[in-house]
Amino acid sequence: MKASIIMPAYNVERFIGYNLESIKNQDFPLNELEIIIVNDGSTDKTEEVITRYIRENGVDIKYSKQNNLGISAARNKAMSIASGDVLFFVDADDFIHPSCIRKCVEALDRHPQIGLVYSDHAKINEEGEIIDYELKPDWNFKHFSTFRYNFVGHIKAARTNAVKGILFDPDCPYAEDFDWLLRVAESGVEFLHLPKVLYYWRRYPESISFRTTKEVRNNLTKKVKEESKRRRKTGS
Repeated sequence: MKASIIMPAYNVERFIGYNLESIKNQDFPLNELEIIIVNDGSTDKTEEVITRYIRENGVDIKYSKQNNLGISAARNKAMSIASGDVLFFVDADDFIHPSCIRKCVEALDRHPQIGLVYSDHAKINEEGEIIDYELKPDWNFKHFSTFRYNFVGHIKAARTNAVKGILFDPDCPYAEDFDWLLRVAESGVEFLHLPKVLYYWRRYPESISFRTTKEVRNNLTKKVKEESKRRRKTGS
């Protein structure tokens, strides 16, 4: 299966090169891999880093840029460009384990009824040092839809045909991935948990997750849960 990396990028000149190296060094055939980067109106040297990487490395990178429309719009644009059988959602300031893509693809290959896989992840600081681990529960929709936060989180690898037409909501800030995952699950897609740390999620002062207060996060998550409950109740 061909893999497409969906990567929105905004002011990540310090981190995106390391991320791209982690993708280049995967134990997965590079000729079966593409990276779609959408620069969401960066004002730093993010574009310079990307164009230099495209010029100097033999990785298939499709690069696009837009005005600052937000992470949801950037992901949607990247998804519209992707040509792979599996979509991997990787944020530009994070990075992935060398076996991440292979293990996710193998899991989908072994389980044809599964449409999306997610793994455990490590939380890292600004310098890339591990500060915590997120070991996640196995998939259960009822548990997920009522849990206090989005435990699927990173990494998400979805069959393209399973999520076709399900876009991220540009009007849903911060909890946009939780909202998207709920709508994917509501559509009948089966999820699978891989109990392996395959993703490294960076927390630093400029990141969205760091800047969003706990109260705001809780309110947005609650709103997403309520909307999911309404959809399931009304069938809309």
